[in-house]
Amino acid sequence: MSQPPPLAGICVVDYSHFLAGPYVGRCLAALGAEPLVFRGSVADAAHVKETVGELVKQWGGIDVLVNNAAFGYAAEIG
Repeated sequence: MSQPPPLAGICVVDYSHFLAGPYVGRCLAALGAEPLVFRGSVADAAHVKETVGELVKQWGGIDVLVNNAAFGYAAEIG
């Protein structure tokens, strides 16, 4: 009898536009999580409220929330 994947029943929200979000989502899906993709800006409060409302409707609530919103800058040194 096989065991379910370690993250079965877990929902992961990808709210990013960059490589890290989709890559992490795919990695977690390979472990059994269900990735949900929401496109928009976390600076848009109305869109964030709509997204949270959809998550609560589909999943019954949010157990863990990781906020990784930030600005990144690249500069040549030297």
